[in-house]
Amino acid sequence: MARLLFVLAIATAAAASASTYLFWSQYWRWRDCFSDQGRCFDPNTQVVYFEQSGIAWGGLALLFLVLTLVLLVLLSRR
Repeated sequence: MARLLFVLAIATAAAASASTYLFWSQYWRWRDCFSDQGRCFDPNTQVVYFEQSGIAWGGLALLFLVLTLVLLVLLSRR
């Protein structure tokens, strides 16, 4: 059981790291560029970034981080 909790903690920590990176690359880098419509156009890459991605990726990152901490607490009690 402890091994399963450890593997799940590693998996959720990896998911939290990936979500945090996507939050940074899709929202945080462009937070000063968003228009009143919630869009930002990068002329170099010709990509449109949406302000809603901050809520989506930030929420997932926070969820996975909390889940990782819960699993680590459960693991430390065993």
